Amino acid sequence: MIESQIPERILLVEGFSGIGKTSLLMAFEASCPEQFLSAWIDLKAAQVSFSYVYSRIQKKLGIHRFYNFNAALAQFFPKSSEADYSSYLGVENRILAALNIQDEDLLSLRLSVLREAFFNDLENLNRSILFVLDSFNAAPASVAEWISGSFLADVADSPHIFAVVAGQTTPKPTGEWLYCSKLVNLGPILEIDAWCEYVEAVGLPFDRGQVDVLVRYLGGRPSEIVQSFESLVRGARA
Repeated sequence: MIESQIPERILLVEGFSGIGKTSLLMAFEASCPEQFLSAWIDLKAAQVSFSYVYSRIQKKLGIHRFYNFNAALAQFFPKSSEADYSSYLGVENRILAALNIQDEDLLSLRLSVLREAFFNDLENLNRSILFVLDSFNAAPASVAEWISGSFLADVADSPHIFAVVAGQTTPKPTGEWLYCSKLVNLGPILEIDAWCEYVEAVGLPFDRGQVDVLVRYLGGRPSEIVQSFESLVRGARA
C-alpha cells in the first residue's frame, strides 16, 4: 500500500483483544520508508477528543509545519492590545478552548474550518504521510463518527496520505472513501510451524508436541499463548 502498488490507501485491521494488532502496527510503521512521515494516535488514551487527535499529529510531525491550521485557530480567540492569551496555552488546550462551545452549528463550522486548514498544511508538506489510529473501538462516539466520516474522506482526497485504523471494530466505509479502503480481519494463529519458529527465536524450552498442545488448548490466541509460555518458564525456574 505505501509503495502505491495497489489503489487502497486506507487499511482497516480488525481483530479481538490480544490478537496482536498493536504489535503488527508497530512493525508496519517501523518498516515504512525513511521519506514517510508518520503519526500514531492511540484512541484509547484518556479523554480522547478532536483536539487530542490534532495535537498528537502536530507534535509528531512538527507544530511549525501547521501554519494554516494555527492561523485558523487563532481567529477563534479575541485579540487584545497586549497579547493574544491563546498563545500561552499548549496546542491541545488551545484547540479544546476553541471547540468548547454549546452551539452545535458553530461547533460544526469550526471543525470544518480547522479540518480544511489542517489538510491544506499536510498537502503543503509534499511528503508521504502515514496516520496510524489504534484502538478505534475505544474512541468516544463523537470522535469515532468524525474519523469515519470527514477525516477519512479527506485522507481519501489526499493522494500522498495513508491511514491504518485498527481495533476490535473499525469504521464502516462511506461512499467517500470506500473505493480506496480495504478491511483485513485477523484471526487466531493455529499454524504449529509458526509457533515453533517463535519458540525457537525467543529461546523457549518447548518441543513441538508441547507447543501443539498449548496452541490448540488456547485456540490460537496469541497473547494468551505467549503469557502461558512465559508463565511455564517462570514456574520451572522457581
